[in-house]
Amino acid sequence: MILSSGLRLQSLLQHEITTILHQELDNDAAIHLYSTGTHWVAFEHSAYQLCRQYPESDLTPFFFDNYPFPVLMASIQVKDLMDTSLSGRLTLKAPKLNLRQYRAWHRREVKQFEDILS
Repeated sequence: MILSSGLRLQSLLQHEITTILHQELDNDAAIHLYSTGTHWVAFEHSAYQLCRQYPESDLTPFFFDNYPFPVLMASIQVKDLMDTSLSGRLTLKAPKLNLRQYRAWHRREVKQFEDILS
């Protein structure tokens, strides 16, 4: 059975988000990408780095009961990133993360979503 991109994302969030977010805490020079079939997705530090390298990336906030703040996910279509034959997971090198800039970006992006919802 072939799962749709949405179901793959749902499964990733349901089964692996804790591990992914833990990995992102120490991530300062990589973009960790996860395939959903039609898109590559990245979270938190990786999402910031992906948006810096690919400004056409889409951002989506997620709110998890067991996580103290909104989690940002960036996504990009597979065709926009690289060869569509790749699947699963991918790690790209990225410039060293500037934590101050990341935090400012995170606050700004979350506020934009909050403004839209209010």
